[in-house]
Amino acid sequence: MARDEPQEDGLAGAVLTDGRILHDVTAFSSRVAGPATWCEFLARQLMRGSAVGPDGRTLDVVIGTPLYVAMSDEIHEA
Repeated sequence: MARDEPQEDGLAGAVLTDGRILHDVTAFSSRVAGPATWCEFLARQLMRGSAVGPDGRTLDVVIGTPLYVAMSDEIHEA
């Protein structure tokens, strides 16, 4: 199956496309609550693209799987 062909999600029956996945990631990340945690990481890129965020801005989105993650000792001012 080609990457940009729609796939049916067996859980909810929704059709998944790259655009839908990128949109869902931006919607989820806009609702994540909690303190910022600074870390160092190395990740393998799984998908990259653009999506329109909840505020209407176009966002560059990268989805990856972590290979290495460590808390940073650096202090970052908000």
